[in-house]
Amino acid sequence: MFFVVGAVVEALAYSFPMLLVGSVLMQLAIAFFGAVDQAIVLAVLPSREEAGRYIAVVQFAHKLPSALAPLIAPFIIAIGASGGDKNYTLLYLTGAVLALTGGLIVFTRIKSVR
Repeated sequence: MFFVVGAVVEALAYSFPMLLVGSVLMQLAIAFFGAVDQAIVLAVLPSREEAGRYIAVVQFAHKLPSALAPLIAPFIIAIGASGGDKNYTLLYLTGAVLALTGGLIVFTRIKSVR
């Protein structure tokens, strides 16, 4: 939820302090997610003997969106852009919608960990 709020704040920011607040909220959300995600992954490993293999798969799953986002972002920024202006508002709102959708999927689908 912090990420969604931070992304909306950044999308609507018209001053540097607002942009900074949105950025801090988004970075806190990423830190919270990273810590909890790693704890859950380590708790549900099927085999401690092959932990390295499973962690490698998880790391690949983390890196894939980071590699694809920069390829997709220019198309989102270009939507509705006029002249030299870019549509960063749409980019941040798209990120907020995707984060909210992912959070709702996890919240409704995952009932427990082991």
